[in-house]
Amino acid sequence: MSHLTTVRIAAAGKARAELVAVGCFAGQGPDADQLTTAAANAARRSVERTGWKGRDGQIARGQTRDRKPQLVDVYGLGRSQEFDPRKLTGWLRRLTSSGNREGYRE
Repeated sequence: MSHLTTVRIAAAGKARAELVAVGCFAGQGPDADQLTTAAANAARRSVERTGWKGRDGQIARGQTRDRKPQLVDVYGLGRSQEFDPRKLTGWLRRLTSSGNREGYRE
Protein backbone atom coordinates (compact mmCIF):
# COMPACT_ATOMS: atom_id res chain seq x y z
CA MET A 1 0.00 0.00 0.00
CA SER A 2 1.42 3.39 -0.95
CA HIS A 3 1.70 6.27 1.49
CA LEU A 4 -0.28 9.45 0.87
CA THR A 5 0.97 12.79 2.07
CA THR A 6 -1.16 14.37 4.74
CA VAL A 7 -1.95 18.06 4.38
CA ARG A 8 -2.87 19.77 7.64
CA ILE A 9 -4.17 23.26 8.12
CA ALA A 10 -2.97 24.71 11.42
CA ALA A 11 -3.75 27.81 13.43
CA ALA A 12 -1.32 30.69 13.01
CA GLY A 13 2.04 29.94 14.58
CA LYS A 14 1.07 26.39 15.53
CA ALA A 15 2.31 24.39 12.51
CA ARG A 16 5.12 21.94 13.18
CA ALA A 17 5.97 19.56 10.37
CA GLU A 18 8.90 18.42 8.26
CA LEU A 19 7.81 20.84 5.56
CA VAL A 20 5.72 24.01 5.72
CA ALA A 21 4.25 25.23 2.42
CA VAL A 22 3.23 28.85 1.95
CA GLY A 23 1.50 30.48 -1.00
CA CYS A 24 2.65 33.91 -2.16
CA PHE A 25 1.06 36.14 -4.80
CA ALA A 26 3.16 37.91 -7.43
CA GLY A 27 4.61 41.17 -6.16
CA GLN A 28 3.89 40.34 -2.51
CA GLY A 29 5.86 38.71 0.26
CA PRO A 30 4.78 35.58 2.12
CA ASP A 31 2.12 36.11 4.81
CA ALA A 32 4.54 35.82 7.73
CA ASP A 33 1.86 36.51 10.35
CA GLN A 34 0.54 32.99 9.84
CA LEU A 35 3.90 31.26 10.46
CA THR A 36 6.16 30.61 13.41
CA THR A 37 8.95 33.18 13.67
CA ALA A 38 11.55 30.69 12.43
CA ALA A 39 9.43 29.63 9.44
CA ALA A 40 8.59 33.25 8.58
CA ASN A 41 12.30 34.14 8.58
CA ALA A 42 13.12 31.15 6.36
CA ALA A 43 10.32 32.11 3.94
CA ARG A 44 11.52 35.72 3.76
CA ARG A 45 15.13 34.66 3.13
CA SER A 46 14.08 32.28 0.35
CA VAL A 47 12.09 34.91 -1.58
CA GLU A 48 14.84 37.52 -1.25
CA ARG A 49 16.93 35.51 -3.68
CA THR A 50 17.48 36.84 -7.17
CA GLY A 51 14.77 35.87 -9.63
CA TRP A 52 11.86 35.42 -7.20
CA LYS A 53 8.73 37.04 -8.60
CA GLY A 54 5.90 34.93 -7.15
CA ARG A 55 4.94 33.70 -10.62
CA ASP A 56 2.48 30.85 -10.85
CA GLY A 57 4.41 27.59 -10.40
CA GLN A 58 7.58 29.21 -9.03
CA ILE A 59 8.97 27.62 -5.83
CA ALA A 60 11.56 28.93 -3.36
CA ARG A 61 12.84 26.58 -0.66
CA GLY A 62 14.27 27.70 2.65
CA GLN A 63 15.11 26.12 5.98
CA THR A 64 14.71 27.26 9.56
CA ARG A 65 17.76 27.71 11.71
CA ASP A 66 16.27 25.79 14.64
CA ARG A 67 17.92 22.97 16.53
CA LYS A 68 15.56 20.71 14.58
CA PRO A 69 15.46 22.39 11.12
CA GLN A 70 12.22 22.61 9.19
CA LEU A 71 11.92 23.08 5.42
CA VAL A 72 9.81 25.97 4.21
CA ASP A 73 8.61 26.05 0.59
CA VAL A 74 7.13 29.26 -0.78
CA TYR A 75 4.94 28.66 -3.82
CA GLY A 76 4.30 31.45 -6.32
CA LEU A 77 0.57 31.73 -6.98
CA GLY A 78 0.69 34.32 -9.74
CA ARG A 79 -1.40 37.48 -9.72
CA SER A 80 -3.95 37.64 -6.90
CA GLN A 81 -6.66 38.89 -9.30
CA GLU A 82 -6.30 35.70 -11.34
CA PHE A 83 -6.33 33.27 -8.39
CA ASP A 84 -9.50 31.19 -8.31
CA PRO A 85 -10.74 27.82 -7.01
CA ARG A 86 -9.24 26.02 -10.02
CA LYS A 87 -5.78 27.44 -9.27
CA LEU A 88 -6.17 26.61 -5.57
CA THR A 89 -6.96 23.01 -6.51
CA GLY A 90 -3.89 22.88 -8.76
CA TRP A 91 -1.68 24.24 -5.98
CA LEU A 92 -2.96 21.66 -3.50
CA ARG A 93 -2.31 18.90 -6.05
CA ARG A 94 1.28 20.13 -6.53
CA LEU A 95 1.77 20.15 -2.75
CA THR A 96 0.58 16.59 -2.23
CA SER A 97 2.37 15.31 -5.32
CA SER A 98 5.64 16.92 -4.19
CA GLY A 99 5.20 15.57 -0.66
CA ASN A 100 4.59 12.06 -1.94
CA ARG A 101 7.56 12.21 -4.30
CA GLU A 102 9.90 13.49 -1.57
CA GLY A 103 8.64 11.05 1.05
CA TYR A 104 7.16 13.47 3.57
CA ARG A 105 4.74 12.12 6.11
CA GLU A 106 2.71 14.28 8.48
